[in-house]
Amino acid sequence: MAKLGRTNEPLAKAWLGKRMEALERVRMRLQAEINREAGLLEIMGTSHPREKGDLSEEGREDEETVETLKALQSSFDEIEEAQERIRGGTYGSCTDCLRAIPRRRLEVLPSAIRCGDCQRKHEASEIFQYRSSFPAALRGPKPRKPNRRSRAARYT
Repeated sequence: MAKLGRTNEPLAKAWLGKRMEALERVRMRLQAEINREAGLLEIMGTSHPREKGDLSEEGREDEETVETLKALQSSFDEIEEAQERIRGGTYGSCTDCLRAIPRRRLEVLPSAIRCGDCQRKHEASEIFQYRSSFPAALRGPKPRKPNRRSRAARYT
């Protein structure tokens, strides 16, 4: 069973049960939003002849709805994965370092799969990879290298 971040107490079954209930409520809300957005895609068009401007606006609205659906589906999938981790007994363990994820983090972000330290490293890595994908001219200036003089030497 997963352990708490700093106290090393196992996550209590009662607490996990409450997490599962909260996750289920969020999952149901997300499912309702997904259904509503999908319904919007079906009813946006009209049977009356339209002008080019109307078609363009409808296309933009459809694109926005599709992007919203993608974001909702991603959140829905994360919630379902968290529920699976609870059922599998791995909820609350960092996927990178295998240490316990602090309970407070899980309460704020129930679908968390990494502890705070590993999440920061993961995001920094993604930003680096994203920035590295740009041509050199678009990356901007390289960061300056830190001065290697000792602290005492800097102030004298």
